[in-house]
Amino acid sequence: MTSEYTRVGPVRNPNIFQEVEPISPYPRVDPQQQKSDQRRRYPRERGRDEKDQRRRRFTAMRRLVGTMKGASRFQRVDFNTADREMRDAGLKVAEEELIAALLQLKFPLRHIEQLFQELRRNPPRTILSAGRRLLAGNRLIVPESPEGLSEYNLVIQDLLLPSNPQNSVISEDLENSGRYVYEQERLRLSFSWSDSPPSDRLKLTLSILVGAVEIDDGGRRVMVFQRPDQSYGLYADKQIDLSI
Repeated sequence: MTSEYTRVGPVRNPNIFQEVEPISPYPRVDPQQQKSDQRRRYPRERGRDEKDQRRRRFTAMRRLVGTMKGASRFQRVDFNTADREMRDAGLKVAEEELIAALLQLKFPLRHIEQLFQELRRNPPRTILSAGRRLLAGNRLIVPESPEGLSEYNLVIQDLLLPSNPQNSVISEDLENSGRYVYEQERLRLSFSWSDSPPSDRLKLTLSILVGAVEIDDGGRRVMVFQRPDQSYGLYADKQIDLSI
């Protein structure tokens, strides 16, 4: 005797025998084919590749080094050497040129002497930082046109001076905008009112041009600066081939 069973319940996969769609073809590498031919046949995305090359190449610094290296000597240096030599160069410029700049701004000599006495007792806080674009006509750091590079400055902050009523330009700018800026050669002096008493004192931020820098999209730096022996020091945050 034959029994029939009827199964009742949900059908879990009604399309279990549905035809599978074909996989899109993809390029296969021919082991006999030259790598250069493979790159031409399957190029990377053009826009992304060019962007990566721009970010990696430091074109402005390469151009500068390539132009200068025939007549100038370059030396790769480590970070500590670059940091020390640029700080020393900046402080030397300050010692040689700051007095003349303050006299030009009509600060009394006794006030300037007080400033330098304070600097000897309490060495100032200094930082090295990138600044504005290096102007094409500015050849104080490198003799060739530095288009595409930025200033690298030694910055000395929180210097204090008595106010200077003898210079009406300073007084007017401080009254109108709270700031006065004076530039001379490699020096940039920025005056503002001091935040601490006495209220008639001026706060001076001194920026000294010590090198040229290029920074890529990832924050990596390449810097060039003149060394005491008149050669040029070259420092890069990572191993970057500049073919020098």
